[in-house]
Amino acid sequence: MNNKYLENGNVTKREIWVDYLKAIAIFLVIFPHLGVNDKFFITSMIINIPLFFFCSGYLYKQIEIKKAFKKYFYRLIIPYICFNIFEFVFESLLEHHESASAFLHNLISNFDITYLITFFTVDVHGTHFNMMTWYLIALFVVLILFTTLKQYLKNDKQLVATMLILVALAYLLNMFELQIPWEINGALVGIAFFFVGYLFKKYKLHEFMSSNNILNFIILITFPLVSVILALKGNKFSWFVGGIYGNILLSYASSFLLLFFMILVTYTLQNRNKLIYLISVNTLTIMGLGVSAIKLSDKTMKLSSLNTVDKIVLTALILIILAIVGELLTRYVPIIVGRKKLKESD
Repeated sequence: MNNKYLENGNVTKREIWVDYLKAIAIFLVIFPHLGVNDKFFITSMIINIPLFFFCSGYLYKQIEIKKAFKKYFYRLIIPYICFNIFEFVFESLLEHHESASAFLHNLISNFDITYLITFFTVDVHGTHFNMMTWYLIALFVVLILFTTLKQYLKNDKQLVATMLILVALAYLLNMFELQIPWEINGALVGIAFFFVGYLFKKYKLHEFMSSNNILNFIILITFPLVSVILALKGNKFSWFVGGIYGNILLSYASSFLLLFFMILVTYTLQNRNKLIYLISVNTLTIMGLGVSAIKLSDKTMKLSSLNTVDKIVLTALILIILAIVGELLTRYVPIIVGRKKLKESD
């Protein structure tokens, strides 16, 4: 593998620092779900998914709306369906693996109208739902919405004004504790990070940040500390997963401060690492199978008995194993992970 990838038929230089950002993001998705203290869980929640939205915005390429719907349905909705079906079956197997008849009985009894409503409305609190796959739906909504806005709005000033309106709408939904199906709430919150990623790519803001020594010092020294303080002050929010955000303005401030810190740190990492690359290109698979991996780990070793170091090691193992699984799925059944079949030369 080299540092180039194929984008719309053109060979483009791969930006290694984005791989590091995605690897950090997926680590901060898996690790907190192994069981950590509330303060660390809150701190991780303010940055893990914002990092993914930012990276998606940074890598965004404008296409027509019809093509976008087809492309992102294939890349996001089909994996959402596949990974939820797998989680539904896997959970039944994990609970009743003593006999085939017990497994089938449990599988059939769980497949009811409640599950179908959960599945089609993307209710992360629903029974048997693969809770990490909500992001795929939220990202789909963001991509379709942003593509539509880009097609009809004339310039970035109009985009900025529209983003502020969408953030205000997210704030109002949070204030009145209204939850809209299909992770519309999460999409409205996340699109701000997506848009910032888009702006960073278009105006090369990461290069400006890294070239300004005074700005570097301020970001590296103060941003992480202020971010954590704001996160803990906003305490009760649970970022995008259908809960109440707490103080959403503090959440935004905290997330953006830590995001800028992460960007500055990873932008200095220009040495390609095969393991980081492997994890980065398979984050969708890791997210899709992460819940199953965590449940299996808890079943076999009782996560509550592990210390922090053990959980860090376990997280690393889960990332590596699922990344390898992602590579196998890409090669043999790519539709599951939203990819096209690889050519023999690949």
